[in-house]
Amino acid sequence: MSLRFLDRPGVLSSTGLAVFGDGSARDRDLGRPVDEGPRAVSPVAGACGGAAVWRREVLDRVGALGEEFFLYSEGVDIDLRAQRAGYACLYVPDAVVLHRFGASVARVPAAWRIELAHRNSARVLVRNFGTLALARGVITFALRGQRREIRRLGPDHRVDRWVERAGQP
Repeated sequence: MSLRFLDRPGVLSSTGLAVFGDGSARDRDLGRPVDEGPRAVSPVAGACGGAAVWRREVLDRVGALGEEFFLYSEGVDIDLRAQRAGYACLYVPDAVVLHRFGASVARVPAAWRIELAHRNSARVLVRNFGTLALARGVITFALRGQRREIRRLGPDHRVDRWVERAGQP
């Protein structure tokens, strides 16, 4: 589906997920104008948990959302389990959902949100990745220990623009 910001319906919040080798994920096309987003139905790794819909048969086969996640990455986990079981997830541009981005955590301290995101990325990594990918991901995840100090150097957008151009493994 085309997930759009409630307060800016002309801007995309997600057109599906991009999943990375360390167990983390991000929303595809986050912040892009709607008219620059994908126009065709296409397969994606999974749907953003902000408005994901799974068929009952998928949940019966792969299990429901993992309660241990609480916030963040629970959708990534079920999306990857569904992919492993042979199901596909499709981006459908004509299915539009308006999303109040961050409303669930608006009053939660940023440090706690970051901790949950990292913890749950590690859970996705351990639960869903093969042995070699798990080993690479654990190393990558361990390097995140210096993340807080590095992020104090400056804003994310200065780095993010290069990461998106170069892609991620």
